[in-house]
Amino acid sequence: MNLAFVLLGALLVAFTLFDALWTTIAPHGAGPLSKRLARGWWAASLWIHRRVGAHGLLSFAGPALLVVAFLVWVGLLWAGWLLLFSAEPGSVVASASDAPADLAGRVYYVGFVLFTLGTGDYVPVGGTWEVLSAVASLSGLFVVTLSITYVLSVVSAVAAKRQLAGSIHSLGETATDLVCRAWDGSGFSGLDQHLPSLASALEHHNQQHLAFPLVHYFHSGDRRTALGPAVAVLDDALLILAEGVEPHMRPARAVVEPTRRTVQGFLETLSDAFITPADAAPPVPDLAVVASAGIPTGTGGNFERAVERAGYRRRLLRGLVEDGGWSWSGVESGRSTPR
Repeated sequence: MNLAFVLLGALLVAFTLFDALWTTIAPHGAGPLSKRLARGWWAASLWIHRRVGAHGLLSFAGPALLVVAFLVWVGLLWAGWLLLFSAEPGSVVASASDAPADLAGRVYYVGFVLFTLGTGDYVPVGGTWEVLSAVASLSGLFVVTLSITYVLSVVSAVAAKRQLAGSIHSLGETATDLVCRAWDGSGFSGLDQHLPSLASALEHHNQQHLAFPLVHYFHSGDRRTALGPAVAVLDDALLILAEGVEPHMRPARAVVEPTRRTVQGFLETLSDAFITPADAAPPVPDLAVVASAGIPTGTGGNFERAVERAGYRRRLLRGLVEDGGWSWSGVESGRSTPR
């Protein structure tokens, strides 16, 4: 028996099962292989997108990544069991002639054991290899079941992600537009209903993002359902409401601050593994647009100082927008401007 094949095959099978289990069931993050595969796949897709300027490629990246991850798990599992069954030449024989299986025969045998456990042209010889055949079949069923369950969960999370972006977009296409639409002539009472529900939905998405990291790589080519620009618009609007509007006209802190803290938590989650701060903070939101709608705004540079204090947070927001294939000019204008 070739002990090197046994050791390498067992390690490969164990690592594949560990990566699949961590990615699909663990409440935080993806497995070491899946994480690196996803980052590399997205980086390559984003690099091409920034040169071509078409959102279709990025929209394809997420679904394709799910398929690639499954194929990688299957391929590694197949290779691991093939090494194990190749450790002893007589472990698998032809059912008709009892001749030891060649490489192609072992590849075929491992394949139908992993996914069917049916009878074929080859059979295991001896109790050890019969038991290992059953274990191989269980591992194949395990990976396939986990993958199907994970795909359904990710699709559900992606739908919720786009719904959240659409809800924010319906309040305003830009930060100043959101503030102006919320103004009722004497205050911002309508936001008392919208902001708590948005905070709850964003926190829910944050937890789904932790459980299903591949959600991050599902891109929407429609600006209306793109979450990165939507969160940037929401946060800048909250900054204007909290620091740019005259104090006696601002919404209650109990309405604005919880949503701002939820956005901060979301950015911290992403900054741990997905995004990096942009080199420069975005431009200061234009309070003149808000003032032109009859909304009293502060004076004396207080808002500019507040924007400067939020510089790192806004660099993270810009990093989020650009990592999603968008540009900050699209956030400011509300147009679908790729990056």
